[in-house]
Amino acid sequence: MMKQTPPTFLGIGAQKAGTTWLYNQLVRHPEIWLPPIKEMHFFDRSEHYRGPNKLTILAPFKNFVKPERHDSPGVKTGLETISSFLNEDWYRGLFSYAARYKARGEITPSYSILESADVAQIKAINPDMKFIFMIRNPIERAISAIRFNVSRSWVDIDLGSDDDIISTLKSSGLVSRGNYEQTLMTYLEHFDSSQILLGFYDAIQQDPSGLMSGITGLLGVAPFEHNSVDFRERVNASPAHKMSDSVMDYLSHEYAPMIHRMAEQFGSYAIAWSESLHPARISSKTVDTTTHLPATIHP
Repeated sequence: MMKQTPPTFLGIGAQKAGTTWLYNQLVRHPEIWLPPIKEMHFFDRSEHYRGPNKLTILAPFKNFVKPERHDSPGVKTGLETISSFLNEDWYRGLFSYAARYKARGEITPSYSILESADVAQIKAINPDMKFIFMIRNPIERAISAIRFNVSRSWVDIDLGSDDDIISTLKSSGLVSRGNYEQTLMTYLEHFDSSQILLGFYDAIQQDPSGLMSGITGLLGVAPFEHNSVDFRERVNASPAHKMSDSVMDYLSHEYAPMIHRMAEQFGSYAIAWSESLHPARISSKTVDTTTHLPATIHP
């Protein structure tokens, strides 16, 4: 029997923050192994997370069964059988073939919305796991997510309707994916801050080599060779669409407090996020600076 070798790192998000670009860089590194499928979705299989997850407990079998038979006894038995195979041993086994690599991992952006019990499952698999958390100006991230989801027909809204857009922006899934503070606090319940690296989306254009140097350092592999990081490649770009002042006002009101806290706590590109906020758009809402991110995490 092949010895099981757990993954050593996970890319945990955020959605629309450069995780596909990151995958395309890491998969070229000779000391790093990633599966051929970027997003494994092992830890967010529960339908509770309601994502486009190919490993959702119901998905594997339902893909081959007519909808009218999904509730039949035979299908339910099949679902239970498949679910029993998709366990921690199965997941560890995926990485056993890559034991010779110094770093083995996978990147699933929706791991950023995992609840504490599921993060605890990650620790059970590997308490020394390292995490790459790519983040982007939450206002820009939300806009990009809206446009991308519409282009993929994942949401059915009129981009000319402010009410439709703002209603979607208020949806729990989209809100949670932009709540970087909650993600960090949840993971820090189980892991030390030294195991988490914040990677700024902005650095992909402005300092890709510096970003990848930090990531390879975290993973314990050799740095990329000079000029081997591709900063020109843009993948999964969202279609252009200018948001109205009303939508921008809403986003500024919602995210200004967190942006200011992140600028104070982490500096780096978060300072530019803070400085880009239009004063008129946030003047009617007091900026809350009482809740702080853990001081020991650094970008």
